[in-house]
Amino acid sequence: MVCYNPKAASQDAAVREHLVAHLTELIDGSDAWSKTRRDELAGSPFS
Repeated sequence: MVCYNPKAASQDAAVREHLVAHLTELIDGSDAWSKTRRDELAGSPFS
């Protein structure tokens, strides 16, 4: 059985969009970081 809730779908899409923007902001420029700093980011979900 599949249920569709338009209100929940809209909220879920907004949450996903916010999460992608946040993660993009966190990793921008991370190639220039030290290995230790990158490891800290990798070990800390959704800082």
